[in-house]
Amino acid sequence: MRKRMFSYLWGVLVLLSMMVFTTGFTANAASPKAFKSVTVRADKKNITKKTYALEIGKSKSLKVAVSPKRAVRSIRYKSNKPKIVAVSKKGKVTAKKKGTAKIQITVTGKNKKKKSTWVKIKAENPAIKSVSVMIGNRNVTGKSYSLE
Repeated sequence: MRKRMFSYLWGVLVLLSMMVFTTGFTANAASPKAFKSVTVRADKKNITKKTYALEIGKSKSLKVAVSPKRAVRSIRYKSNKPKIVAVSKKGKVTAKKKGTAKIQITVTGKNKKKKSTWVKIKAENPAIKSVSVMIGNRNVTGKSYSLE
């Protein structure tokens, strides 16, 4: 009876020690749930934590690169001044009127941890590319004329 009780207690002890030592250990370095960096790009340029100029009425899609890719659960975009610069759920930025707005980008990982970054969008008037002068029906740009 004593031998049987000893083997029963020994089995329970081994089972409990296995449960304690096998749980609670996680490998974060190899885990696909943890992400390391978040980068925002527009026009093949990194614009993370920078100011990007955009003409009023124009749109640009922001591309978010996360390392590693498989760690991403969701990406959210938010403009602090949506009347100046609006942003869609997919990251399409549209300049509405002159001014500067900050776009906050929040990436949520599969482990439910969040990383965020920002981009400032400066909405400006379109640049004048050319000027033409007409007199009557004739284009006189770049020519010299005398008027009487």
